[in-house]
Amino acid sequence: MLLTTHQLEKKYPHKEIGPIQLSVESGIISGLVGPNGSGKSTILQMISGAEHRDHGEISIFGKPIAALYRVGKRIAYVPSNYQGSPYWTGNDLISWYHHWYPKWNQNQMQQFVKQFQLELHVPYEKLSTGNQRKLLISLALSTESDLLLLDEPSNGLDFLSKTVLYESIQTWMENSERSILLASHDVDEINKLMDHITLIHHGKQVRSFGKDEELGLWGKVWISSQSTISIPKEVVTTIPSSMTQWITQNLPKTRSMLESKQIDYRHNAMQMNEILEWMYKTMDTCTR
Repeated sequence: MLLTTHQLEKKYPHKEIGPIQLSVESGIISGLVGPNGSGKSTILQMISGAEHRDHGEISIFGKPIAALYRVGKRIAYVPSNYQGSPYWTGNDLISWYHHWYPKWNQNQMQQFVKQFQLELHVPYEKLSTGNQRKLLISLALSTESDLLLLDEPSNGLDFLSKTVLYESIQTWMENSERSILLASHDVDEINKLMDHITLIHHGKQVRSFGKDEELGLWGKVWISSQSTISIPKEVVTTIPSSMTQWITQNLPKTRSMLESKQIDYRHNAMQMNEILEWMYKTMDTCTR
């Protein structure tokens, strides 16, 4: 495992984060997904060392976080809010990254400068939100690090820049020894980038799963409203209409049951954003 956390917690006067148990494997993009204010950014901050944790253990590349100075040059962190000097220009930041990261890829950075049309002579604070994100993501991807911690990476980007970003991240991940832990509530980032998802709600870790596995399970089923049949336990809700609609968290099982009873039905797969919506709606009772 590139990254593991055990019973990670942070306590504030009116809010608690955790306990958080994460395992990030090589070669995949793991996501922290949840509404604004759910605690995603705080979790990344604790892992990066930018925020003190009150309890728990963090290991990166098999080393405890206390020894982060030994592995810090193998990690790149892009926070939701930049913490450095607002007066530094892109050129200043490149110089700092080049000095800190021994595997710095200047050719890669120059490609991003052209793709994103970065203005390297402009102070960071004078850049638009979108251009600030482009610069920070470009710097992180050019470090040739083994682990990226990305907090809302496409925030403020237009759709063309998002496309370039997603393609760049996927290219970066072609090295199967690398991993990304990405915090987001953006549907495009969830659909196009994440392999594994951990749901965070009110500071708590409520569910972890492989995205493709859940996409193969959840679905919508329509049966005749005249059908008299017990609702199977995998169905999380029933929507009455001219055709009764079920939302099921195990479509193959539901279909098999209907076919065994010779009941006509229609069905559709569900998109990840729909699945997440129903997971949150049924969080306390949704079990399989």
